Amino acid sequence: MNKIYSPLQLQELYQTACRRGGLTPADLVERIAQRFVYAFTRLHSPSQRRVHIFAGAGENGAYALAIARLLRERNYRPEVYLFYRQGKLSENCEAQRLRLEGTEVPLTEVSTEFRPPHFQAGELIIDGLFGGELTKPLSGGYALVVDKINQSGLPIVSIEIPSGLYAEDNSTNPLEQVVRATHTIAFESPYLSLLFGESAPYVGQWQVLPIGIDEGLHQDVNSRYYLQSEQTLGASLLTRQPFADKQACGSALLIGGSTSKVGHLLLALRAALRAGCGELTVHTLTPLATSLQIAQPELLASLAGGQEFEQLPKHLGQYQTIAIGTAMDEPAMSESLLRQLMTSSSRPMIFDDWAIQRFAHNRSLLDIVPRGSVLLCSRRDQERLFGGHTTSLERVELAKQLASRLDATVVLKGAYTAICRASDNVYFNTTGNAALARSGSGDVLTGLLLGLMARGYGSLVATLLACYLHGQVADLCAARQSIESVLPSDLVNHIGEALRQLASDV
Repeated sequence: MNKIYSPLQLQELYQTACRRGGLTPADLVERIAQRFVYAFTRLHSPSQRRVHIFAGAGENGAYALAIARLLRERNYRPEVYLFYRQGKLSENCEAQRLRLEGTEVPLTEVSTEFRPPHFQAGELIIDGLFGGELTKPLSGGYALVVDKINQSGLPIVSIEIPSGLYAEDNSTNPLEQVVRATHTIAFESPYLSLLFGESAPYVGQWQVLPIGIDEGLHQDVNSRYYLQSEQTLGASLLTRQPFADKQACGSALLIGGSTSKVGHLLLALRAALRAGCGELTVHTLTPLATSLQIAQPELLASLAGGQEFEQLPKHLGQYQTIAIGTAMDEPAMSESLLRQLMTSSSRPMIFDDWAIQRFAHNRSLLDIVPRGSVLLCSRRDQERLFGGHTTSLERVELAKQLASRLDATVVLKGAYTAICRASDNVYFNTTGNAALARSGSGDVLTGLLLGLMARGYGSLVATLLACYLHGQVADLCAARQSIESVLPSDLVNHIGEALRQLASDV
């Protein structure tokens, strides 16, 4: 897993790299500038283009000045506007300013009044005004500069983070004076706010580039936030043994279904089977059972009742894991029957959709959630569970608290799904695309998770794998069709391919 750092933690990493890795601060600036230029020239070619570079007085300004020098060596035409802060520059920024003096790069130094350049079509902008250290909204002259940048109509590439955006918590940031980048290029770690929906209009497309810091140095910097890693997940995949039988591959139970959502239930069931479980039983309404078994002959069926769930299956202890809530309508199951289910087994369960609604309606039910369980929360579920909140970070913090209280995993589904653990760690999944914004996609995720937990994966690894595969199949499908045309049933059909690709990445 790759750590996500705060500005202070990232600075600590850089200082450790200089102290123990034999680097100087100038070496670090040069590495960052080189990596930025490598990515920038692939985003925007050919050269000979005029590039307006806005540099602040801090570390981001130092990076911007070094970038200008390197772009000039590649035949771009950079022009730099360097903004002093109270008449001063940071030590690294001053060092890079001196290096730039001996080049052909035009440098405008701004300490009071600034006359913005005249932008023309075909030109580019690099934003290096502020980095992750910003803690208050931009105002005065900086706000005017940001306005001019945003009104230019040109492609804007931000260094580390768009100027004006806070690195983590933007709840006190009105977001009125923030650079609206088309691309953001970060180094070693993205700042947390890049992963949140309210930042999307400002961040644009983002990427994280390594700058060659030894992996061992990362171990010395503590973080509670992580990005998923293909290599780590691939190494965790189980192998189906030659003499395995269906019992060895796990038995799963899915409780769900309604006459209006039988297709959604079938999507979850098919995903669970594709995830590798040896035996899958669906406990559903009597009128649905036959049609489900015809549609998917591998299923076993257990009858819950005619119009609503009147009884539970027998011998619940035979299942490695149980999922409840998928494709259920009100009235579905009595509260007493739900309580009976949750107290019938100490094994982790999966709670989705209808079950999350029940928890929001009667929070005392949360007290009997089995340890190690997983709660899958859509955006609407999050609002039901956590009430009013203004930022994504607040939702993550509330989910962490709930996970700790229940000794469970709380999954906040979204563009970068957050997997919140009782340990206080949060893992962000980066696979997937807007093709998943379609009814039925969440049921595929539930099925994947059910199949993986039955297969023998622990709650954390199963959840990480399920979220990764769910997004990966969406990426595979979108590459072959289009984001607009991908259906949830397409996702199910590509689960095997995504598993094979992940195994090959080890």
